[in-house]
Amino acid sequence: MFSAWSELDRAADCQSILEGCKSAGFNITEEEDQSPSNVSAAGESIIQLAVPEPDPAQVGTWWYWGAVDNIRFPAWNAVKLAEKLAA
Repeated sequence: MFSAWSELDRAADCQSILEGCKSAGFNITEEEDQSPSNVSAAGESIIQLAVPEPDPAQVGTWWYWGAVDNIRFPAWNAVKLAEKLAA
């Protein structure tokens, strides 16, 4: 399980963010009564996200809640790439 925060263009709306997340390969759980969980992510190889929510305290910022399993190797590759680029 994870949460993430982003600062985007103030004109960004939920629909455009959803489309971007879907095109990036995320599985969006759009039903209000269902949200990503450890159970729903178990055995899946795709990152699951709830519908992004705007932060009411700051215009243009968004919160994401998600769940993931089985991405250890891609995550390891990302860390190694970041280490190489930082060196």
